Amino acid sequence: MTTAEAARLLLGWDELLLLTHVRPDGDTVGSAAALCQALRDRGKTAYLLPNPELTATYAPYAAPYAAPEGFVPRHVVSVDIAALSLLPENARPYQDRIDLAIDHHPSQEFFARETCLEAESAACGEIVYNIVTLMTPLTPEIALPLYVAVSTDTGCFAYANTTAQTHAVAAALLVLSRGKHRKFDQCYTGAFSPDTTPLLSGALAGAVLLAIGGFLALAAWAGSPRTLLGQRTMSIAWAGLGVLSLLAAAGIYFVAQKMRRGAPILTAWAVVPGFACCLWIMANYYQSWAEEPVLGQYLIPMLGALLSMIACFLVGGFAFGKARVTLTLTVCLAAGAFNIMALADGLPLADTALYLGMMFYLLSMAAALARNDAKPEAPPACAPNCAGCPGCAPMGTQGGQPPAGTDGHTPDQPQ
Repeated sequence: MTTAEAARLLLGWDELLLLTHVRPDGDTVGSAAALCQALRDRGKTAYLLPNPELTATYAPYAAPYAAPEGFVPRHVVSVDIAALSLLPENARPYQDRIDLAIDHHPSQEFFARETCLEAESAACGEIVYNIVTLMTPLTPEIALPLYVAVSTDTGCFAYANTTAQTHAVAAALLVLSRGKHRKFDQCYTGAFSPDTTPLLSGALAGAVLLAIGGFLALAAWAGSPRTLLGQRTMSIAWAGLGVLSLLAAAGIYFVAQKMRRGAPILTAWAVVPGFACCLWIMANYYQSWAEEPVLGQYLIPMLGALLSMIACFLVGGFAFGKARVTLTLTVCLAAGAFNIMALADGLPLADTALYLGMMFYLLSMAAALARNDAKPEAPPACAPNCAGCPGCAPMGTQGGQPPAGTDGHTPDQPQ
């Protein structure tokens, strides 16, 4: 059967159950999840049979589609399964009533009533891609698990089975999966939790440098000469900058420690770095930028400070439920780049420490956000009294199995 024929067959069915194989990998899970979403987009009732061997790596892709307990399908589809011996234990009741098998293994045993086999495909995800594109427009919800499927069975495109067609499919999926971001339940902690030592070290290095910059700003203000009227020649903004920089450093440290433990953070700490940047801009403007007639002499440092301020407030916005993932990543990376360029201008020690501190802090936050955003959504928590609602059947339970004492057929379906 061709992919076009498989697509027409699937569009004519409803109440479908999709099966994955034992020791499920990204290809079987990603392909089944993408096909399930495509069927739902066409108004079909479709679920995945919960796989008892599903690992935490791939569980989030399958969780939204898990069959509720008691669901009795009219049609059963196997995905990336070459033989009945590869069915998980809870799929055994369906082994004699599989209507369609979608597979790419040359060892396919043709156990289903209809088989869509493309042995030249590097992954089952390629076949499902061709089927889905004939059924419905591709969305990020379909493209992301399909990309997981294709990249898994090709060893991230390193295996010999990778073809030009594989790269073409992967490129299309990569483009189509962009723009979909996670909805962080614990908005700030979920977005910026530094789950690796380098990310945590980068943020803490930024905090140390901000503390040094704040101390140097206070020292410079306190050591500045006084005028005949007793006023200091340096703006009071430098004193405020010193205090807020020290508070920002403390805030970064406390927030990092809270996130390591998974504890809720005090939201006020998240915005202190932004206010420190405000005073940083004010202090430099009144002390040097306003007196410099050539814009090019201070344009890069000014842009670095301005972008740092915007980036800090965007990062802090996550603590108040105002998540802007793409904008935050863009501004954080731009601020880091301009802060690096600003260091070439021979700045005072306080400014040098502040630019370095903001660079480490914002680039670490951007890296943590990008890393956490790339993770699949965790399955939603189920209510204690849940009776098996769609997507809530626990992994490894019998959700989706035929009721005891039946063969899985509905009364009006021929045996």
